[in-house]
This record gives sequence, C-alpha cells and structure tokens, in this order.
Amino acid sequence: MSQYVVEFGKAGAQSEPDGRLDAPACHRNHKPIWSVLGEFLKGRSGHVLEVGSGTGQHIVEFARQSPQISWWPSDLNEKHLRSIAAWRAYKQLANVKAPVRIDLLEDGWRLREMGVPTELLAIFCANVLHIAPWPVAEGLMSGAARYLASGGHLFIYGPFMREGKHTAASNAEFDASLKDANPEWGVRDVGDLSALAASVNLRLAGIAEMPPIMRSSFLSALRNPPLAENGCELRAAFLMAARRRLSPRDHGAYQVFLLQYAHEQHAEHMDDRERKHQI
Repeated sequence: MSQYVVEFGKAGAQSEPDGRLDAPACHRNHKPIWSVLGEFLKGRSGHVLEVGSGTGQHIVEFARQSPQISWWPSDLNEKHLRSIAAWRAYKQLANVKAPVRIDLLEDGWRLREMGVPTELLAIFCANVLHIAPWPVAEGLMSGAARYLASGGHLFIYGPFMREGKHTAASNAEFDASLKDANPEWGVRDVGDLSALAASVNLRLAGIAEMPPIMRSSFLSALRNPPLAENGCELRAAFLMAARRRLSPRDHGAYQVFLLQYAHEQHAEHMDDRERKHQI
C-alpha cells in the first residue's frame, strides 16, 4: 500500500457502530467548498469523482444538494472505504455510488475495470497534495486530463503557496512541520501545479480563498497522539482542525484555497459562471 495514505480515526475522529467516521472539519468547510463547486455544477448533469474521500462526509453532503449529479467516492485506505460505504447506507442517497479503491500513483486508475464512468463532469480532491509526494500530484493531473469530459473541471482544496511565497507566516511553519514529518510532503505552489497541469493540457480556471484553519487547534491535535510511521495522524489532525474566519494578518491561521483546472482546449467555451472565478 502506498505510504502517503493518511488514516482518519487515529487522532480522535469519532466512529459510529456502523463504521461511519466523523471529521468535525467537514461540518465547517463543506459550505465554502460547495459555494464554488455548486456554482460550477448548477444546471449541469453528469458524473463527479472524488479522490481521497476520507470519511465520506463531503460527498454525501454534496450529493444531497445536487440530485442531478452522480457522485463516485474513492479512497486508498480500507477503513475510509468502510466509512464511506456506511455514510452512503446511512444517507440513502440514490446518486451516491459505491466507493472504489483508487491509488493516484497507479497509471490509469482502473476506472473502466471498476465500472466508473470514464467521461467525468468534475473531479474533486481535498487535503491530499500537501501530505503526499509530488508523483501523487502528477497522477492526479494525468488522470484528470484523461477522464474529464469536454468542459470538465478538476477542483483541488488545501493550502498552497503563491509565486513561491506562503500566504501566511503560519503556512510556512506548517510547511516546515510537514517536511519534518516526511521530506516528500509540503505545501505546493500554485505555479508548479499550473505548470504540471499545462503539461497535460489543463489550465488554471480560478482560485477561491477559503476560511482559514486555526493553527492552535492543529498543533493541539498533532501533539497527542504522536505521529505514526506513515504520518496517518498528521492528516487527521489537519482535517479536524477547527475553522473560523480570521483577518489575513492573523498569522495564527493556515490559509487554504480551492483551485479549479479545466481542459485548455475548451477555453473558448468558458461560460459566464467560470469567468467570475477567472484570474
């Protein structure tokens, strides 16, 4: 199993008897994420794949608000896959499909083999790239270019650098802590990701600023329990960190963004909703 996998449930995440895991951050960040994702999906129908679905809470909430969309959850971790299946059974949403195991480092992702559509309206990925080696970003972009339908978008949520600089002092500290845990991890630069995207005919369509993550909550969760060898607790602690709106000058918060990437060859078909997020 790839060692970039980070597991919920090892840093205090609650679990229901049926296997549902609960990451409190999902309750706080799903609204700002949906404000962007939902705008793109409005009036559209098709299939959306989430890679790295974690507990499964994001996908059932997004599916609830978009019955015209078929949602396909995925993860690499078996405990996560069980949690996703449990949330799917609990919510009883007809438009949430059974979870599948996807390794972003695996060429082709085996979508057709697992019965997942190979023409996708969108792909969503949250809090993965900074706790994964760079080849995972390469796999994500390559798969998106391969499976996004005409006009489809890749949405990536997490902390990012801009033009080689961190957007807050605490992001720089966070980046250093990630690299201490694993030298292959770290906060990625939007420029590097966009260059990678361009190499597979994707383009940056927009950047949306999200509510920051409180630094103190992350550090408290990180200290107890200690990191496992594969860093599972680090992502769980990061994802469960409490959120609140803070001034950009408040260096006690990690700044996070939602990036949108689209097929470059379809730039001439960009609609008004997409232009609002163009940078």
